[in-house]
Amino acid sequence: MEVDATLRHEKEASLLDAYFTEYKVAPDWAFPIAPPIPFVGDQYPSKGGGVLVYASAENLGYAWPRAMQKWDRDTWQVHVEQKAEDWPWFSSIEDQMCRSRLMYKNRSEGSLVHIEPINNGSLLLAARHALLQLEPASNFPDNAKGFLNHVAVANPGKFSIRSKANKDYASKPKYWPPSLPFILHDLKVLDPVFVILPRTILATLNKLSPDIKHLLGQRVVLPNYQITSLVVRRTIKPVLKRKGIPPPPPFSDPAWPLSRGAERWGMEYYLQWLDVIAKDWKQMPTVS
Repeated sequence: MEVDATLRHEKEASLLDAYFTEYKVAPDWAFPIAPPIPFVGDQYPSKGGGVLVYASAENLGYAWPRAMQKWDRDTWQVHVEQKAEDWPWFSSIEDQMCRSRLMYKNRSEGSLVHIEPINNGSLLLAARHALLQLEPASNFPDNAKGFLNHVAVANPGKFSIRSKANKDYASKPKYWPPSLPFILHDLKVLDPVFVILPRTILATLNKLSPDIKHLLGQRVVLPNYQITSLVVRRTIKPVLKRKGIPPPPPFSDPAWPLSRGAERWGMEYYLQWLDVIAKDWKQMPTVS
């Protein structure tokens, strides 16, 4: 696959060069797949100063061969080669690094970029809602695909725990060191004004990397919660209830179609929670 022709934004080309120079091998606990560069929307500012939306950790559990009980690298390699038509983003190191762009190119519907909370629309919806609380006059598009093409999106956790099941490591510091150099490249190349990321990951990165902490300190950082039905039910709803805030009407907007289960998570509560914490954001030049 001609990767250079696939990359739509000059920032993606710069990130690919940086990642390719940095990357040697995946950690021994991870799938042997190269780390993905961010998807950079066509309208992301070419001189930097845009919005970087971080999800969580890369997760490749879906790619585990069903017939493989214990990890076997040879079986894995044959499996990936057999699935080349379905998964063109695993074909080479360059393609692996560009998998967000390649999925977007090969799966033309919606906002599919190989990052689940972007794929299902939930994190895009939350990110735009949060930004509007801080910048009411911002002219971001009011639809998911349009907004995606004005921002950069990525997982800060660049490697996936080698497992059949989906395993997140947001709160497990031991898994983060291999990702730190690539996060630094993200911040330096994209040079965002706003960074949106889970608060647990923010705390971990600040503890593990003085360089990342320094770069984040120069941005407006909006820490959020990961968006899942469990988080909405166990964390966000109780907060709103304690504050005496009435339940919101169900979320429904044809311009922001939620899918892949996210339509049942109660996004209206998540957006209501963002309205509450935005008051704290507005009082701080940098949230940390």
